[in-house]
Amino acid sequence: MALEHHTQGPGWVPDEAYIYSRWEALRKPLNLPISSAYLDDDADSIHAWISNNKKIISVGRIHLIQPQSDGAMADHSGEGAATCPAFSPLNGENGFPSKNSLRPAAHIRQMATVENQRRKGHAAAVLTLLEISCVEQWGCKSGWLQARLEAIPFYRSQGWKEFGNQYHIEKIGPHMSMWKQFGGVGMEAGDGLSEWKSESLDLERPLSAGKETKRLQQVPHELLIIEGNCIGHAALRRLGRTIELHTVVISPEQRGRGYSHILVEMVLRRWHQDRILHSVSIQPSVDLAAAVRGDKPIEEVWRRPMICFTRHPSLAATLTASGFVHAHKKRRWWTLWLRRHPLGILSTRTLISLLLNRFSRALKMLALAEKLPERAKKTGKTRAFFQHRRRLFHQLSHLADNRLFVLKPKSPLNLHSQRDGEDIEDKLKAMGLDITIHTQDRDKDLRKEESESWDQGAKDETPFVDLTEEE
Repeated sequence: MALEHHTQGPGWVPDEAYIYSRWEALRKPLNLPISSAYLDDDADSIHAWISNNKKIISVGRIHLIQPQSDGAMADHSGEGAATCPAFSPLNGENGFPSKNSLRPAAHIRQMATVENQRRKGHAAAVLTLLEISCVEQWGCKSGWLQARLEAIPFYRSQGWKEFGNQYHIEKIGPHMSMWKQFGGVGMEAGDGLSEWKSESLDLERPLSAGKETKRLQQVPHELLIIEGNCIGHAALRRLGRTIELHTVVISPEQRGRGYSHILVEMVLRRWHQDRILHSVSIQPSVDLAAAVRGDKPIEEVWRRPMICFTRHPSLAATLTASGFVHAHKKRRWWTLWLRRHPLGILSTRTLISLLLNRFSRALKMLALAEKLPERAKKTGKTRAFFQHRRRLFHQLSHLADNRLFVLKPKSPLNLHSQRDGEDIEDKLKAMGLDITIHTQDRDKDLRKEESESWDQGAKDETPFVDLTEEE
């Protein structure tokens, strides 16, 4: 499969293949003619699409809302077009930022993916391309769209928020308006991630800022934005029958302010609401027989368990306060049922996926040399080899220090940063996690208030002895 990502415009006129794919996915199922896929301002818009072996499989477009406009416009070009309603917050509305904080504003329309290519991340990639492009092209501060009801979970998973009441667009169906604040967050996140990963050997191998930004288009993630600046990032992946929270990082200068709790709570909301993340249909299954009988519907369990590995007491405290439980050891067939193992709680399929993922990551870190810190002295070839691969050896040396935390599928959504009546420090000690081992002054005899984890004011230190000599 040869996937290609494209962006064009303003000034580009969509060709017939592009228009046809848009009509086939959006308007043909509604028995509307292909003329309904044409818009008067297509040439003034930015278009993004994904092709697979030259065939367009996912499309979208975004245009600049003019300063005097509130976003209301005809649904398509020509006669008989319905009117898409205005975005009232652009004229000033309580509960929203000021008009100056929202403009320049952009309007996303005609998002479509062919049916047999849905739920593969294509729409998310197109949406991200449009968001980043409008910020680069017009300096947009906010985005607006009208979403069909079945598409709301998808947009919500990408950081968009619905507002106002449901309304009906003639010939199309019921919709809700949604919006999102931009401010160049995508590009800032790429720069920040590259820097944060370089500073912490516990995280994945860093990529360039541009590649980190592009990768954000391809993986489920949450960005913590404060006053227009990206200060935190969390990323998820599917592993077998589970979801792994594999990255949680806060900007070093923002640590110690409780932001990790906020970030994990954002992940919990995503896990709790986003059916696409769990690879299930966005349309809940309905037991028609039970409905006819008048029986109480049985709640569908569609969420996968979520897991997270960490050796940091600060993150362990946040996970525990958010409803995760420390995985207890369990006997499994691969230990011949002779001893208990923390990974015994995972299914065989998940365990195999986990091992393959970690083995692949280790091979990449071994094969690809990592840039050395600045001011590093030149050394012999043998020592330089290990210096360039210090991340791999650091993670291997602390592999046994990691603890597994699990959030079960039926766990309630717990959005409290602290649980009343619970002593988190006692819990961490029971797990074998020393609350003082990751502070900068680890070699000194510290008072308790001086040795708290970074989420209480201190910063994590890389405990592995770096082989690099600095002047």
